[in-house]
Amino acid sequence: RRFQIQSCVDFMGLRSATQETPQGYIYTVSKDSEATLWRLDVKTEKAEKIGTLTLGGSAYVATLDADPTGRYLYYMPGAHGGSEAMGTPVGQYDTKTGEKRAIVKLSGFKEKYGYLPMGTFGSAVSPGGDKVYITWMGCAGGNHGGKPQMEACALTVVHVPEAMRQP
Repeated sequence: RRFQIQSCVDFMGLRSATQETPQGYIYTVSKDSEATLWRLDVKTEKAEKIGTLTLGGSAYVATLDADPTGRYLYYMPGAHGGSEAMGTPVGQYDTKTGEKRAIVKLSGFKEKYGYLPMGTFGSAVSPGGDKVYITWMGCAGGNHGGKPQMEACALTVVHVPEAMRQP
């Protein structure tokens, strides 16, 4: 059984994955240039390519979370720096319709809070599905050669409006 799982991981190019959803799926995102989204049925052990998570030009997605219903996936492209060039979007993928969108862009944080979120490797969705917690790597003022440097961490809580998480 371990061999089958490892083969599936190798085949999909796994970078990040959700926990199992109530429907019995695990969603994964690949390391390829498209951030390919896969759905793995844990009962049949069959994997299916269902879309991509590119958003705003970046395909580097290192954290992927499913809401408690299994309908919505949340992700942040530009994980290892670069999200700031896209306005630091928080993406939502609808597993029912296949639609993806930025539910918010965190551009303007530098001006308002003195912190520039540049990428993340960690996020979580609240048990109610109404909040996405994101730990950011970013810049709180450090520059090297005029470019912001990732030298500080921060936590944001993004409130997902009810209208954006309807069944």
